[in-house]
Amino acid sequence: MVSTTRAFVFRLRPTAKQQVLLRAMLNDHRHLYNAALQERRDAWDTRTKRGITDPKDQFGKIGFAIQSAQLPAIRASDPDQARWSATGQQQTLRKLNKSFAGFYRRCREGQTPGYPRFKPEKRWDSVEFRDGDGARWDSVPTGRDDSRRVYLQGVGHIKTSTHRPIRGTVATIRVKRQGDHRAHTRWVVIVTCNNVPLKVLPRTSRVIGIDMATGDNGLAYTSHGDRIDNLQPHKHAAQRLTRLQQQRSKTRRGSMPYRDLTRQLARAHAKIARQRYDHHHQVAARLVASYDIICIEGLPVASMTRRAKAKPDPDAPGAFLPNGARAKAGLNRSILDAGWGQFIAILKDKAACAGRQVIVVNPAYTSQTCVQCQRTDPASRSGKVFYCTGCGHYDDADINAAQTILCVGTGLVPEQPTRAA
Repeated sequence: MVSTTRAFVFRLRPTAKQQVLLRAMLNDHRHLYNAALQERRDAWDTRTKRGITDPKDQFGKIGFAIQSAQLPAIRASDPDQARWSATGQQQTLRKLNKSFAGFYRRCREGQTPGYPRFKPEKRWDSVEFRDGDGARWDSVPTGRDDSRRVYLQGVGHIKTSTHRPIRGTVATIRVKRQGDHRAHTRWVVIVTCNNVPLKVLPRTSRVIGIDMATGDNGLAYTSHGDRIDNLQPHKHAAQRLTRLQQQRSKTRRGSMPYRDLTRQLARAHAKIARQRYDHHHQVAARLVASYDIICIEGLPVASMTRRAKAKPDPDAPGAFLPNGARAKAGLNRSILDAGWGQFIAILKDKAACAGRQVIVVNPAYTSQTCVQCQRTDPASRSGKVFYCTGCGHYDDADINAAQTILCVGTGLVPEQPTRAA
């Protein structure tokens, strides 16, 4: 049987005492992470001062293996660290090692490096364990009711709101804090399972192409001529967010009113994210249930949402020409509010679990190509209208693009269509 790896998220219901212990656990793991990061920085400074540039020279090198071997001594000398799971602490050190691996990879690829940072309290919100070693899923203490609980070393058995059964073999357990780190905290547990059997849906023999849209134009258009609504949760909450930000700007930083308004802003943004996430799941579920093959354009969202570059005025040193920054900022907000990247990721995940196929198509020229004659001409598209300058085909521009994406994805037309002379 074909299987996959899935994560199941459940709400935790800790007691007041357990919440204190959970915060202490997060704080101690954060201190361990920061101390390990400082040790790596010091080791790098030592190698630099000695002029060591050969990566094969191991003098002063600090990695996961060396830092993990130091844990027994740390736990023996620090009672606060000794009360937590050693395996969980190893996972925290692996998290730092993963951050450095990403840093070195970005350096090699010429990207912005992003050196690993020290974590303040508000930016450290989770601890991971391996099931059966410092944590146990579905653990029931003796003499208690049969409510499903998760056991964490140093915290105890915590009740969980298990709204659905998990499948597969539990591999890791991650406890995560959501919301403000001082008050109004929401706790969740993320259970990652291996060998989860796929629920393959029956074949429908139907295919579809999807052209992404934004703003009031909708979330997407399909090759069948349907429009998928765009929830635009951030746009609808913009006035409230602006009001809260203006009120907070008039208060003293760190004061009680400032903290209260910060919590309100955080809850408002969290609600927006949940609304968008739920909408994407519903749309993706409908598409996966109805079609065997889904062709969608692979949009470079990060590149598309970069701010407009400044245009220096060659005739006036120190001055700049208009660059459409205001309009570009509005387009960026609209794209991010639509959440294209998240929607495509959810669609791929649901399709893989259901035995469906998602084909990602190069988006180049799909909005300028006629689905009837495959002629590519920017003049064929004017706003929402597509009128082919070659064969006279007339249609909604987004629907024509969705049909072109379907044809390219299924191989009916070449990926690089004929350009107009």
